[in-house]
Amino acid sequence: MTSLQSHRISDAELSEQKPPGKIVVLNGFPGTGKLTILQHLKKFLPSDTTCLLDNHLLIDPVAAVIPDRML
Repeated sequence: MTSLQSHRISDAELSEQKPPGKIVVLNGFPGTGKLTILQHLKKFLPSDTTCLLDNHLLIDPVAAVIPDRML
């Protein structure tokens, strides 16, 4: 048996797992409100399983680590 076969998930294990997640991608021109729309959408989703990632974090990575520093 190969190592790949030994790591297969049984049907019983698969049925006990949480359903697969979803990814929402919003694309558009700069300054058109993409982040604002997603921030409002995030309010309607479960906070414990929702993560908003945007390109602003790439521009200012410190904000990702210390989000309150801009307040």
